[in-house]
Amino acid sequence: MFLRIDRLQVEMPLPKDPDPAAAAVVNELMGGRFGEMT
Repeated sequence: MFLRIDRLQVEMPLPKDPDPAAAAVVNELMGGRFGEMT
């Protein structure tokens, strides 16, 4: 059985300006572009 909690294990500071590259990295850490398929 698996329990998935959609949050990071560490707290990340909020960015001052939006950063698309950093958002893509966080998205990949949280499950990838296609969720569980990657």
